[in-house]
Amino acid sequence: MAGRPRREFTEEQEKEILDLAYTGCKTNTIASITGISETTLTSNFRELMTQKRAERKRDLRKAQNRLCSEGDKTMLIFIGKNDLEQSDKRETKHDVTETFAAAMASMLDKRSKNE
Repeated sequence: MAGRPRREFTEEQEKEILDLAYTGCKTNTIASITGISETTLTSNFRELMTQKRAERKRDLRKAQNRLCSEGDKTMLIFIGKNDLEQSDKRETKHDVTETFAAAMASMLDKRSKNE
């Protein structure tokens, strides 16, 4: 076999790496915490870290849906905005004619006081 021998990891190291991936940590953060280089993490744990991150997203989605089912208004709004592209649009009408007329009246009033 050419090159370096494959690095061995303890069960505790593997568990820590995968737990960190599950919590949503990026590879560079896991590397900083564990003292294992990003390259080594990627070459040894890419698929498992991807799987743990996907499991986290699944579990978060389940928790959000549970809260929605329980009637949590905040979560209902969040899911509506993020999944259903709903928004808090407020229509405001601004009548330019009225604004212009008010500005002109004010200006004319000031002018007549100065004369």
